[in-house]
Amino acid sequence: TSINILGRGGISAFTRDITMGGAQFTEEIQKQLGVSYEEADALKLGGELGRDADSLVPQEVERVIVGVAENLAGEIQRSLDFYAATTAETNLTKLCMAGGTSKIPALSRIIGQRTGLAVEIMNPFERIEYDPRVFHPDYMKEVAPMAAVAVGLGLRRTDET
Repeated sequence: TSINILGRGGISAFTRDITMGGAQFTEEIQKQLGVSYEEADALKLGGELGRDADSLVPQEVERVIVGVAENLAGEIQRSLDFYAATTAETNLTKLCMAGGTSKIPALSRIIGQRTGLAVEIMNPFERIEYDPRVFHPDYMKEVAPMAAVAVGLGLRRTDET
C-alpha cells in the first residue's frame, strides 16, 4: 500500500509504503476459512464460492476482512500521525483510495472511522470523455480504482521525467 499526501498545488508532500495490501486479505481469508487462494480472492470482494457455498457464513468472511482492515487502517493512521508530527501543514481533508483493494466493501468505512477523514474511491475517468457505446459506464466504474496509475501515466506530457 502506498500513501501519498498532497500539499498545496497538488504537489507530493509525503510518501510512505506499507507492506500490507490486498494479498493480506486474501491470505487471511484462505488461512482462517480453509479455502483456496482463488476462492479467498473472490470472497474478499464480495463474491461467493463456486462449491459448497452454504458451508461458509458471510459473517465469517466479514469478520476476517474487518480484522485485516483494522490492521491496515492502523498503519495508515500511524503514517498520518508521523506526517502531522513532522510538518506544520496538517490540514488533511480527505483520503482517496485506488487499486483493487479499495473495492473491498468494509475497507473505506473502517479507514474513515479510524482516521476521521472522508474516504473517496478514486475514479480517474471522471473528467475523461469516452464513448459509452464502446466502454459501458458500469464497466468503467468497475475498473476505475484499478486504472489510476495507468491513467496518470497516460496523462503525462512527453517532456516530463
